[in-house]
Amino acid sequence: MRRIIYSLFLLLSYNGNSYGSAGIFQDYVAASVNGGSASFLAGGANADGAALFQSSDYGSLNSLIVGGEIKSFKNNGTDVTSASLFYRVYLTGGSPGSFIALSLPYDSDLGPPGDQKWLSNPDVGGGIEIAAGLAPGDYTLEVFWEITTNGVDAPAVITENNGGSNYTATFTREAVAPVILSSFSGIQERNEIQLNWEVEAEINNDYFELYRSNDNSTWTSIGRVSGKFGRAKSDRQYRFWDSNPVIGKNLYELRQYDLDGTESNLDKIEVSYDYQLSNIPNLITDQLIIPTNLSASLYNLSGQLVWNNKSQSSDVTTLRSGIYVLTISDGEKNNYSYRIIKQ
Repeated sequence: MRRIIYSLFLLLSYNGNSYGSAGIFQDYVAASVNGGSASFLAGGANADGAALFQSSDYGSLNSLIVGGEIKSFKNNGTDVTSASLFYRVYLTGGSPGSFIALSLPYDSDLGPPGDQKWLSNPDVGGGIEIAAGLAPGDYTLEVFWEITTNGVDAPAVITENNGGSNYTATFTREAVAPVILSSFSGIQERNEIQLNWEVEAEINNDYFELYRSNDNSTWTSIGRVSGKFGRAKSDRQYRFWDSNPVIGKNLYELRQYDLDGTESNLDKIEVSYDYQLSNIPNLITDQLIIPTNLSASLYNLSGQLVWNNKSQSSDVTTLRSGIYVLTISDGEKNNYSYRIIKQ
């Protein structure tokens, strides 16, 4: 008797979303703004007495992940088989376009027999991002909810749509840089320069590219690092090693590229480099690696040139075992000689 009375109450209270054997007694839009915890705002079926979605404003933002929740009931052999939130986003005052269905998976059974919860929660990876790809402007988010049944003693589709008018809220898409850089620095580590940078936020970021110059006029690309858009907020630190800096002043520029190819120059820094000749090996086997900004030549004890780093690779496996003299010029009229052993 309690279930029959309860079902009759829902039928009379919620126009268009409840029937004697099945219906919706609570629905929500769950929305995460700029990565924050999701807020749950109710539609017209509001047995919980929650704050309402209708005419709410999510404010200025650059990320809006939308999920939803439905609490349904069933009786008399009726089975609720699925639940969905339908949404569409459009410029306020513009053409609405078509609705998109967001599935609300079954979550749990509730207290009274037959009552169920269907949920897509942005806080645990549910929902869908609806703002990141939008141009700056004022937007309307329009929604309604729907469940499907097995058609026993109830329609196959039951909709909660505010009598056909649906429910709307608004937000403003901010004009924001795709990447907000918080730091960019460099330091010499042995015979390389380590470049480090950290970002506060990433939106539609494809990759970073590092450029080096010695005169602040001619810039050369030295490497690319893929972006981390969509990863955890804690994973926003980047590192790149320049293995061939020039002795003295090195200028570095960090550039960022969007998914659509748009380029942004983020920052420039200067890092001084002093080649540490103590790192020259005194024993080699198959490789002799010298930074390309240095000129290096290898001579046998008869004074014959047998190798140089400008016209030959670092592979020295064909050299005979023995003692050689390595001469290095740093481009600053400084020349150094070392005796090394080839095994």
